[in-house]
Amino acid sequence: MFKGNLIKEFCELIGTAVLVFMAIGINAFSGGGVAPAEASVATGAVLMLIIYGVGTISGAHVNPAVTLGFLTSGRFPQGQFFRYVAAQVLGAIVAMILLFITVPGFDWVAAAPVMGSPVSFGLEVFTTGFLVFTIFSVATGDCRICPDARPLAGVIIGAAIAMLSFFAGSAQAGILNPVVPFIFAIAAGTWLELVKYLAAMAIGAVLATFVYQFTRYQPKLEVEVPTEEEQQA
Repeated sequence: MFKGNLIKEFCELIGTAVLVFMAIGINAFSGGGVAPAEASVATGAVLMLIIYGVGTISGAHVNPAVTLGFLTSGRFPQGQFFRYVAAQVLGAIVAMILLFITVPGFDWVAAAPVMGSPVSFGLEVFTTGFLVFTIFSVATGDCRICPDARPLAGVIIGAAIAMLSFFAGSAQAGILNPVVPFIFAIAAGTWLELVKYLAAMAIGAVLATFVYQFTRYQPKLEVEVPTEEEQQA
């Protein structure tokens, strides 16, 4: 019964826990001495491995913004949406607890992302939307340029994560995953920042859905059937 009903949610929990633990831990364990480019590439590589590990089971969303995008596009049932998000949030909490245990001296307040300007908000909308659009393009079966890019989905999405987080990281954007500011809000009390990031990521995910569907829309071709007179002429 567990395997039939909860295995997907369990994979989302474990995948999110690993992603968050390693994405934040790379800086926590080094005392903040890791270069932004290195941290971005490492996060993308971790996500790539998670996708190949559990992607065929749960889809490896490991991100409520991605799950929201699939829900908005009609590719995901509403009931399962809430179960996925709950699993992802629990996974992030597990990662936070592991970081508290393994890096007790980690300064959560200093490391917490702070959205300090409208530019940061706009960049978070853009980068989250870009990520969701990319996932739709390579992880669904309706891309005409690459009709079946799914075997390479892990590589492409991991590269997108690395590029987007590095691109916007200096502006405190490119966080790309709501569970990250969520656990910082718990650990550092940055609840207002959580609201800002949640709003930006939700807007980005929904906009990406509409843009993707608009660009993939193809009007039905109208075939003119000749009349009997035209056929006899």
